[in-house]
Amino acid sequence: MATTGRSLHWSIDYDTGGQGPHFGNALRDALGSWAPGTAGDAAVRCYDLLPNYACGWRHPPGDGGGAVSIGSAEIVRRADAAGAAHYRVTHDNATSGEQVVLDFRTTGDPLPRLTGAWSVTATNVAGDGHGGIEVAGSTGMEGGRRVVSLRVNGVELRAGELDPTLPLTCWWALFDWLPAIVDGEVETQAFALLEDLEKVRVPCTIRALADGPLELAGHHLRGYCQHGTGMLPSYWWLDDRGTVCAVASMFHTLVLRA
Repeated sequence: MATTGRSLHWSIDYDTGGQGPHFGNALRDALGSWAPGTAGDAAVRCYDLLPNYACGWRHPPGDGGGAVSIGSAEIVRRADAAGAAHYRVTHDNATSGEQVVLDFRTTGDPLPRLTGAWSVTATNVAGDGHGGIEVAGSTGMEGGRRVVSLRVNGVELRAGELDPTLPLTCWWALFDWLPAIVDGEVETQAFALLEDLEKVRVPCTIRALADGPLELAGHHLRGYCQHGTGMLPSYWWLDDRGTVCAVASMFHTLVLRA
């Protein structure tokens, strides 16, 4: 079973269906709009959010077409002299009307660990009955285990627990630290991921895709898969400088903006 699990590959064929505009061309245009290596050390990373629709993507009637982007993500990372970092991530999705702001801190380890408290603020601007949500999170020790606690709109919840020796990190921190994690390695050691700063996923790992570098829109991209128990995998594409150019998850693809 272990051998079979390691050989499984999950992907989406973006060129099928009746996309308008064509998803594959939109992806190439986005990557081709900036020169390779120009965004490698930026403290602020901006990504366009592209839709993954298995039956094809078309703009709603009457909107005139245009860019395929349905939202954006901005990752702001402020590091101190010791390498620890303060993150503020803003994620907007125009199709769902959801606007999310995540605020958290990490250590300066090669695989950054969540430290201190964190928060998530989500608002809905779609005009329907769904309200917003305020989440405050922290960790503590209980019976020799590391416990993740959340306060959601004033209600105390236990989000999960893990071995205290296992690194606990956040998916958004991987945008800056993935190059250091995978440098010279095929697969990382196990770690825990706090998905959306709300759900503990363990164990997780990152491995290189078996295929060699992919050349697309002038960029030489190396592929990696991040996967874990109970969560869908995400596929990461890095250029020669280690910049995360594109990340494909189940429903969306994030593409670095010039």
